[in-house]
Amino acid sequence: MIYFVLGRCNASLFSSMREREDAEFRVAEKGEGPNILDQLVRIPVDVLVLDAEAGPGLGTAVLRFRLTRPNTRVILLARNKNPGDAEVARVVQAGVYDVITEPEKLEEVLNKEPAGLEAAAKWLDPRLAPENEKEKEVVEKIVEKKVAVSHRPACIAVCGTAPGVGTTKVACAIAAFLAGQRYDTLLVEAGKPSLSIVLNNIDIEEAPEPWLPRLDVVRSNNFKEFVRARRWQYIVVDRGAEKAEEIKGDYDLILAVLPQVHRFFRLDKSWYSCGEEHLVFLAAEHDAGRYWEKQHMEDGFRVRVFDIPEEFFTDAWPPKGEKVSNACGRILADLLPEEKRKNKKNKIGVKAAAFTVLFVLFILIAFSAMGMIFPDSLAESIVHKMFNLLH
Repeated sequence: MIYFVLGRCNASLFSSMREREDAEFRVAEKGEGPNILDQLVRIPVDVLVLDAEAGPGLGTAVLRFRLTRPNTRVILLARNKNPGDAEVARVVQAGVYDVITEPEKLEEVLNKEPAGLEAAAKWLDPRLAPENEKEKEVVEKIVEKKVAVSHRPACIAVCGTAPGVGTTKVACAIAAFLAGQRYDTLLVEAGKPSLSIVLNNIDIEEAPEPWLPRLDVVRSNNFKEFVRARRWQYIVVDRGAEKAEEIKGDYDLILAVLPQVHRFFRLDKSWYSCGEEHLVFLAAEHDAGRYWEKQHMEDGFRVRVFDIPEEFFTDAWPPKGEKVSNACGRILADLLPEEKRKNKKNKIGVKAAAFTVLFVLFILIAFSAMGMIFPDSLAESIVHKMFNLLH
């Protein structure tokens, strides 16, 4: 099946393709593209033709789609777009290299093998457009170094805004959560050595070693080499405490851990003015999160802050428990495929409904003891089943 998601301004294009029985079309209003992509993961599609006019926000949505549907070929329509366009570049960074500017070229592209990274280089940086065959290999190497997000795993950086805020704990919790969701995950220790101290049974060196099922660990200051290996679906980089301007590299999400309020004097001042698009602050203390939000609102811009429970900082390696899992799910919501996010919401909804029913049943049992509303054995049987549902 070929599925077209076209912006309103391009809705009349591809008239010749509309005669095909295996072609379906959907018109997206401005900004609807990400939601449509999240819905499409439930449909078996061979080829997806995505219009850049369905954005903004297509980059992260395409990444989620590709994680769920890795065998679907994605072709981007970039009509009236110029090399270096930010929206197109984000989609290319998510591993989409088939980019067409002329609708009539679609048939030709479909009859060819999927394009390589060098074909899309100009959309990342116009200077990287190869002019001849000899330059293609050089461009491939330059782009791999410049943009470490090709075909590729989602990359998450965990940074400390001050020393001793628990960056390694948070990185371990995030990585273990992803592995627990059955994603092949690599935890990269790039800051000061600390994991090797607490994980006595593992020698953390420059070659990845297994720690937990689906979770490997490695010590390296160059996470991009593991991106290029394409062995993992997620890479979590523990960068330790550092200045905001030192976060260089292509990350899909940057998590910056805040200190407690009484330790804000240790926070590096560069974080006050950091406006990175994919930046999220994590606060282990509720007051710290609200203080940080207030500081930025006074400066005229908003930041995203998530509170993380104290269970993140117990003696367990990695941190475990339902509160940790729920917090990780909220923090990573934009990077998780739609199905995983929906299942998490459904699970919470079922539990809430079950607790409500249990409350009603206990009330009825209390009344039955006085007035025999219905047999106690029936009520006890229902309560037993509800407890089983909760667990």
